[in-house]
Amino acid sequence: MAEYYIGVMSGTSADGIDAILAKIGKDEFSITDFVSISMPSKVRSEILSLIQDDFDALNRAYRLSSQLSSLYAEVVNTLIARNSVVVRAVGCHGQTLRHFPHQNPPYTIQIVNGALLAQLTKTTTVVDFRSADLAAGGEGAPLAPGFHSALFHSSCEDRGVLNLGGIANITYIPKNQTQNILGFDTGPASALLDIWIAEHHNESFDNDGTWAKTGCINTDLLDTFLSDFYFNSPPPKSTGRESFNKEWLHHKLVRFPDLKPEDIQATLVELTAKTISDSINSYLPTIQRLITSGGGSRNSYLIERIERLINPIELETSDIYKIGVNQVEAAAFAWLTYRRMNNLTGNIPTVTGATRECILGAIYEA
Repeated sequence: MAEYYIGVMSGTSADGIDAILAKIGKDEFSITDFVSISMPSKVRSEILSLIQDDFDALNRAYRLSSQLSSLYAEVVNTLIARNSVVVRAVGCHGQTLRHFPHQNPPYTIQIVNGALLAQLTKTTTVVDFRSADLAAGGEGAPLAPGFHSALFHSSCEDRGVLNLGGIANITYIPKNQTQNILGFDTGPASALLDIWIAEHHNESFDNDGTWAKTGCINTDLLDTFLSDFYFNSPPPKSTGRESFNKEWLHHKLVRFPDLKPEDIQATLVELTAKTISDSINSYLPTIQRLITSGGGSRNSYLIERIERLINPIELETSDIYKIGVNQVEAAAFAWLTYRRMNNLTGNIPTVTGATRECILGAIYEA
């Protein structure tokens, strides 16, 4: 029997919180409602600061965890209040502050107070989706490919699903379901673009790529960006702001002191497009259609550059499939919550590199 679940997501860009109310059963998935709120500027600043700064980090992180959990509860309670349904469980990814799957020991940190969220929403809550996969030798990410396959699979063509958040990740969905689903992070999407425009124009993002369009791509700088070992590493692999951040960017720019800021922004757009194109060519060459989601899907200049580099692959947004580009990630965690509450596995070892399939998530009863 189908039941209602809520998925909550705040992504690498830390620019907002998205929540999905979905009805999910064995052969059913439908979205009932969606809520999105902007991240308060002070909370976003604290998130981005904690990602980079270790000063008093533990105290700040735990305080921030409670603040964020109250914000998560706000969007959950909005969905519950305006829909006359019984929600079995809320699944909340939490806010990633650290992701180091190759450290010894490996670890990943997504802050959310699951007990507080369950208390504030009066609803059973699932958090900590990544740890079980990490413990099984996996990257702990990406976790959305199973949902991507459930929602976007076609028996007629091999497809890719590209999420353009702060970091870009891609899922390969073969038409032949006996073949392996694949997926990995290709590199930065909006993270470096946001950093650079904030530094020069005090804007949180480059709306529609307008500023980047005024610049020229510098091929020498692009080659310098592309020399990073991550882009030449084979999957499974995952990354985040701990690798692609302001320090990384300024280190790469040392040899280019005279470049115009808008040329650097244009080259950063090309970095995202090129690493996506190279990833497809190297590891996923049979993709015939690429479905994009995430905030970067609204950046027309970025989409234009991706489309040009992946031609003749068809490119379209998830909107075509009646799920908004800013809804896909939250919907994935509603689906993963359904899996957890029914004791079903959620990870895909061919994606994360884990030694086995795992039941993901820790449950906090209401």
